[in-house]
Amino acid sequence: MYSRISNYSGIIRDADSAVIPPDPDNRDWQAYQGWLAEGNKATDPPAAPPPALPAITDRQFGEGLWREKLISFAEYLAFVGPGTVPPPLLAIINTLDDDDTGNPTPRKVALGLVTGAQTYAFDNSLVDVVRQAQGWSEDYLRERWAEWAQL
Repeated sequence: MYSRISNYSGIIRDADSAVIPPDPDNRDWQAYQGWLAEGNKATDPPAAPPPALPAITDRQFGEGLWREKLISFAEYLAFVGPGTVPPPLLAIINTLDDDDTGNPTPRKVALGLVTGAQTYAFDNSLVDVVRQAQGWSEDYLRERWAEWAQL
């Protein structure tokens, strides 16, 4: 079997991942052409992943959560000012694993992040924790994130 390559007229032979250039004198290309003549079709290349989303600032994240009605306006102002974690966000963070050892735990790391972060990256695991806690789909959050990046 063979697979197409995005933006290239060559092909990949699946058996050994060899890249075969579109050269009529190349034996591998000739074998591929014969394979096509038998009625076979190369598989399409995998879909490109969605483009990476930009990191957003503390203010953009806070305003986005406020616009989604997850936090109040007063909580938004407190959040972007001295770094006070709004109770709804703290409730989500408090669901993460923690212990009394003083060692890093998911909860302590998340609390440190939201208390002191100046920017938030979409691929940070805490963002997905919030997404799941709110019942948002990844597509929904991607759309909101892109909007928040424009605030």
